[in-house]
Amino acid sequence: MIESIKNATKAGKEFVNLSKKNPDQFTDDGDPVIDFMIQKELYGATADPYPASQNMPDWYKNASSELSENHLGGNNVASCIPFFDSLTTGWIIPVPVDIEVSIRNGNMNFDWSSDIKFVDAHSRETVTDHFPDEHKLALQIYHKWAWSVPQGYSVLMTEPFNRMETRWKAMTGIVDADNYMGPVNGSLIWQDFEFEGIIEAGTPLFQVIPFKRDGLITEGKVRPMDEEDQLEVDQTTNKVLNKRHYYKNEAWENHTKSRNIPHETSDSDSEDGSSSCPFHFGK
Repeated sequence: MIESIKNATKAGKEFVNLSKKNPDQFTDDGDPVIDFMIQKELYGATADPYPASQNMPDWYKNASSELSENHLGGNNVASCIPFFDSLTTGWIIPVPVDIEVSIRNGNMNFDWSSDIKFVDAHSRETVTDHFPDEHKLALQIYHKWAWSVPQGYSVLMTEPFNRMETRWKAMTGIVDADNYMGPVNGSLIWQDFEFEGIIEAGTPLFQVIPFKRDGLITEGKVRPMDEEDQLEVDQTTNKVLNKRHYYKNEAWENHTKSRNIPHETSDSDSEDGSSSCPFHFGK
């Protein structure tokens, strides 16, 4: 039995500010704020958004960062900083309530204990007709959260990075949220047609990352390396292979404001100086 939603009634018109920040959407220190809002009747009845750093996957937390004696490089995600950064950047929009998934007469059914709609099916004409044949079930998720960001900012809404969800795949979009404040209902492509059980409220559903639009690099060059480029690449590879935690200690910038926590490297990280990261080994 799915636990009933607390205090859930039909949607009202008023919103409540979760962050209660300054009206100009900047902190007293001048840092931009993303302001998550939900209708008053649903506040406390659905799962709140939270910093991505506050819900690290259990498999990641339990993974050993020790490498075998014969390991020549480093490909362990447990102590890989770029992998860590992807897990901890931005915010998570979670599954709003407990959702029961069942199969009846060959059809997938999604049920929850409320008269408020949280899941709906996309028509094939709008989504799935344009996707590969094996992906024929697209779902609309009404998570109910709206957000507001300062002028000049957009929000990347995508599947939670590196969390290895196998039941569905979240679609990705970018919203100019400074000019549009309303619930941005995400879509899922359902993939596990044998799953039956409860999708718990709070399960990571989407990862949202605010960014400043004029900070994007839009110009690029494609060219062969010259001798100076090759020398720099060789020197970097040398440092990665021979200097313990080179990337973490000398190349990485700990963007604590984007994830609200500092990084602490495990004591069991590679002791031989090689990188423990699949993103920084090889030539």
